[in-house]
Amino acid sequence: MSAPRVLISEDNGKVLRHPIAERGLIKQIQVGKTTLYEHFRKSVALFGQKNYLGMRESLSGGKWGDYKWKTYSEVDELSHEFASGVRHMQMITPLKEEGAQYEFIGIFSKNREEWAIAELGAMRQNLIVVALYETLGEEAIQTIINETQMTTICCNTETSPKILNLKEKTPSVRFVIQFETPEAESVQKAKDLGISLFGFSEVIQKGKDNLLEDNPPTKEDYYMFSYTSGTTGVPKGVMIKHESMLAEIAGLVSLGICTTPKDVHLSFLPFAHVYEKLAFYLLTFNGSSIGFYHGVTTEMMEDAKLLKPTVFTGVPRLFNRIYDGVWKKVNSASFLKRAVFKLSLWLKLKGLKNNKFVSILDSFAFKEIKNGLGGRVKKMTTGSAPIDKEVLNFLMACFSAPILEGYGQTESMGVCSIVNKPRMAKGHVGYPIPSVEIKLQELEEMEGKHLMYRGPIRMTKYFKRDQDNEETLDSEGWLKTGDLCVLCSDGGIKVVDRIKNFFKLSQGEYVAPEKLENVYLLCESIQQIFVTGHSNQNYTVAIVVPELSALKKHFANIDTEALYNSEETKKYVWKEMMATADHYKLSSLEKPLQLQLSQEPFSEENGLLTPTQKIKRPQANKHFSQVIQELYSKPPLKSS
Repeated sequence: MSAPRVLISEDNGKVLRHPIAERGLIKQIQVGKTTLYEHFRKSVALFGQKNYLGMRESLSGGKWGDYKWKTYSEVDELSHEFASGVRHMQMITPLKEEGAQYEFIGIFSKNREEWAIAELGAMRQNLIVVALYETLGEEAIQTIINETQMTTICCNTETSPKILNLKEKTPSVRFVIQFETPEAESVQKAKDLGISLFGFSEVIQKGKDNLLEDNPPTKEDYYMFSYTSGTTGVPKGVMIKHESMLAEIAGLVSLGICTTPKDVHLSFLPFAHVYEKLAFYLLTFNGSSIGFYHGVTTEMMEDAKLLKPTVFTGVPRLFNRIYDGVWKKVNSASFLKRAVFKLSLWLKLKGLKNNKFVSILDSFAFKEIKNGLGGRVKKMTTGSAPIDKEVLNFLMACFSAPILEGYGQTESMGVCSIVNKPRMAKGHVGYPIPSVEIKLQELEEMEGKHLMYRGPIRMTKYFKRDQDNEETLDSEGWLKTGDLCVLCSDGGIKVVDRIKNFFKLSQGEYVAPEKLENVYLLCESIQQIFVTGHSNQNYTVAIVVPELSALKKHFANIDTEALYNSEETKKYVWKEMMATADHYKLSSLEKPLQLQLSQEPFSEENGLLTPTQKIKRPQANKHFSQVIQELYSKPPLKSS
C-alpha cells in the first residue's frame, strides 16, 4: 500500500493524506446517491431475493436451531411496515433544540434482525436512531433519554424492564416496542406507569394496514446519534450525518475494502458501536448476508461453526483469547504434535513475509483452528484497541486469512487509518483512508505526537455539549483525538495510548498503561489487568484478575479462596509477567514490581469497564486506591 504523502509542513505538525486523495478527499460511493437510505434501496433492487438477515431459531429447553433467513426484499417490506406503524401510531414527538428539529427513536437491545429492520425503517421516515448499549447502567440510560427527550424505545425482554423501572426519571418515554411479544402482566405494568408497551409484530401489522409513503432523508440529515462508551465519565452523543457514514464507506471502497454477494458475516460485536454499524452497511451495500449471534457471547463460536462466515470482524480482547486458547491446546499436546505445529507455524510465518496466506500445511496443521470459526473465513478485521503484531501474525497464519487492522473513533465513523493490503503485521495501524486527512501535532515532554483529523467522515459535533465541542474541535475543523502516536519509517501510524492514560513516575518518565496491559493479557494466568502508578514512586503496580483454571493446574492443592491471597500464586503470576515483558522487550519502568490478585472482576456493574470493555481509569484508580497504597508500602518483588 502506498504511504501517505506529507502535503503540508506546518510549525505545529504535518498533514497526511493518502495519495488517492491528493486532489481532494473522497466523499461518495456513487454520484447521485447521497444517503444510506438510497444505497439500501439500491441493494434491494439488485439483490432482492438473496438472503440478507439471519437468526437462529429458538427451540424448547433453551436450545437453538439452524439459521432462518429473510431476503433483502422481505426486510425492505418489513422496514416499510415498521416505519408506517410508528408514524400511524404517532409515537414520535419532535424535539426543538439549538434552532433545529430532531425526531428520535431509541434502540436498546442485543444484535438481532429486528434492530436492523427498525433502523432501516427509521430512515424511511427520516428518524434519528439513538443506539443504546444493551449493558448500559441506569445513569447512562437516564442521561441519554433525557438529553434526547425520546418518546419511543425499541427493546428486548431483557432491556424493556430497565426502561419501565426508570419511568419516573425519564418522563419523556411514552412508548416501548418490545421485539418479542410482551406478557399481559408487563403490558399492564407499563400502562400503570403511563407507557404503552407493544410487541414488534403489532407495530408491523399496524403499518401493514396503514402503509405510508417514505419521507426519505437528505445527505445533511442525521442518521444516528451514537453515544460514546464513556471511559472518563458520562457518554457523549456523537451526531452522525448520512453523508459522513457514506464518506467513510467510500474511503474504504476506494482502497478495495469491500465484500461480495457471496460473503457471510457474523454480527456479534455491539450493534450500538459504530465499528459494527460500519461493517453492517458495507456488507449491505454489496449484497452480503448477515447472521446474528444468538445473544450469548461465550457461545458465539458455536454460532460461527453453524453460520460459517467468510468475513469476521473482531477486537483484540477476542483475538487474544483465541491466541491463548490455541497455545494452551498446543502446549498440552504430545511432543510430536507440538513439534509438527511449531514447524508448520514457522514455515507459515515465513510464507507470510512474501504475502502467502495459503499453503499445503493448512489442511492438517491448522484445519481444527480454522474450523473453530466455521472454516470459511477469508477476511478479518480488528479495531477498537491496540493488538500485538505477534498475535496478529500468528492468527493470520492459523486462519490463512489477512487481518486488516484499523484505527478510529466513534467521532470518525469507525476508521481513520487502516492497513488494507494483506501482509504481515508491522505493529502499526496503517495509513489515512482517502476520506480523511490526519495531522500530527507536537507535544511537549512526550515522545510522540497528538493525532488529529478532519474531513467528511468527522462528526458534526457532540449533542448539547458546548464545552466538549470547544475542547475537541478547533476553528480549522481539526478533531483532537487525545491519542498519542508515532510515525513509522514506512509512513504507517502507530498509536501508543490515550494521552490522558499516561502517568509520570518519579524519574520523570511517562508510562503508557494500555500498551502494557495488552502485553500482560497474553499471560496464561491473567484474565484482566489494571496497571497504574504514582508520580512519587519509581515503579508501576498492577491489579490482576487471575485466570483460575490456569492457576489451578499449578496449585491444585490450594483451594480457590486461598489462591487469591497466597504469596506463592502471586509470585507465580508475577514471574510469568516478567517473562512476557522480557519477550516483548519492555523497559524496567514498564514492569510492575508489586501486584494484587483480585477476586472481583472488572465489569460494567462495578463501574470499572465501559460497554466496549475498556477500563475506566479514573474510576479504577479510585476503586483500588487503598490497595494501590498498600502495594507501594510493600517492598518491590524480586526474582529469586
